[in-house]
Amino acid sequence: MLKFAVAGTGFAKKVVLPALARHPRARATAISSGREDRARETAAEFDLEHYTTSFEDLLDTEPDAVIITTPTDLHRPMALAAIERGIHVLCEKPMALDSREAEEMYRAAESAGVVAAIDFEFRYLPVRARMTELVEDGFLGEITVVSLSGFTPHRSDPNSPWSWWSDAARGGGALGASASHFIDALMGWCGPIERVAGGLETVIRERPDGDGNMRRVDSDDSYAFSIRFSNGALGNLVYGSAVAHPQPLRIALHGTEGTLVDVGDEELLGARRDETLAPLEIPERLRLIPGGGSEGDLEDSYWLEAPFLRLLDRFISAAADVRAYDGPSFEDGLRVQRVLDAVRMSHASGWIAPSDR
Repeated sequence: MLKFAVAGTGFAKKVVLPALARHPRARATAISSGREDRARETAAEFDLEHYTTSFEDLLDTEPDAVIITTPTDLHRPMALAAIERGIHVLCEKPMALDSREAEEMYRAAESAGVVAAIDFEFRYLPVRARMTELVEDGFLGEITVVSLSGFTPHRSDPNSPWSWWSDAARGGGALGASASHFIDALMGWCGPIERVAGGLETVIRERPDGDGNMRRVDSDDSYAFSIRFSNGALGNLVYGSAVAHPQPLRIALHGTEGTLVDVGDEELLGARRDETLAPLEIPERLRLIPGGGSEGDLEDSYWLEAPFLRLLDRFISAAADVRAYDGPSFEDGLRVQRVLDAVRMSHASGWIAPSDR
């Protein structure tokens, strides 16, 4: 049994605390938030022993592990404070504001010998997990081309209020929120990324601040970039909009021996060489049914809570049983952060006009 403290009350209320309540070896005891009312309400809702507005006070409750679900700019100071006390850390993505911060976090965790995880929980969605197995088994041969596309509307309402998500200085924006997951997945299948080129955009440039005023948005809500992997494979990632009409996610991996296509994380298509794409079966062992329930019991949280539980199980096994951790780590988070930095640098260097020579 591990004793958990949680920083943040947004994602924590929706996914983290319900998952901790489901896991037989986890006990959540304390919560912190920048707003005392939210900390108090969350503690009451989940029957937690302590609530506070101070992260240091949260650590004073002496948890075995802390889960950090705060805005991105708080990840580094919170993770370092926990690591300094020998507390295991599970941190939300993106890992940090930039790779310099991420490397400092990674080095500190390595030196302290704590389990340090990043919440790339989508690795454990059944379709993606099966793709990983097939890639490792050689289904594709040598991967040559990959593509990823899709759109979501969750920030498309211009009346949606301004928040830290709208503030680039705090780590807000679509690139960190969604591309971090996709970069992690693509590097897992295709190996290290050697080069990137792309750009960012802010479509909705102002949002109401809650006091009747409009506040400037400087974080990206749209992105697109291309990738060259170290093995020579090329990729195109155009998931990049949180303000567009929804379009299902589609991830396609093409290789010298076959093709795999993830359709909306709900169906896996595959073909070898000149075969026609056809549905592939997902083994029962990869299905994610937490707590012995059915998928219908988790209609709203299945795509988040269920894979998070699988990651959590690996984290707890490593921390409680002193085993090697085999889930997404701070090292993985650092690799992804370097790619995010490269995309931002590419954007900052400017677009090249066809007439430029």
